[in-house]
Amino acid sequence: MTATHSAKFVMRAMVEMFDTGDDGRAEAIVSAHYVDHQGLGTGEILGVDGFRHVVRVARSGYTELDVVIEDLIADGDRVVARLTWRGTRPDGELVHRETIDIVRVESGLAIEHWGSRILP
Repeated sequence: MTATHSAKFVMRAMVEMFDTGDDGRAEAIVSAHYVDHQGLGTGEILGVDGFRHVVRVARSGYTELDVVIEDLIADGDRVVARLTWRGTRPDGELVHRETIDIVRVESGLAIEHWGSRILP
């Protein structure tokens, strides 16, 4: 598998974990040395457990959440995705947002992440 194909595979697997909430494959996709530069407003988040924490936090405010890759672009060890997030909050509020996420892959595992929400 080329670096570009590996990067796309990793991004798809990461997005699937956000979409389903099932982070059981995290150790096979995320490096123990992973750094999430976006964080949760509290600084960098590190490692597989840090990634799992972000998945739980991202899903915690919703009774239903769908995360879909709209665009996926990879070059070498980096992959960029434009994601659409559609969810329902416990009070029934419908939420729609888009993000741009960049992941660097090393040895077939996500090693770094940067992200930003797209403002309307």
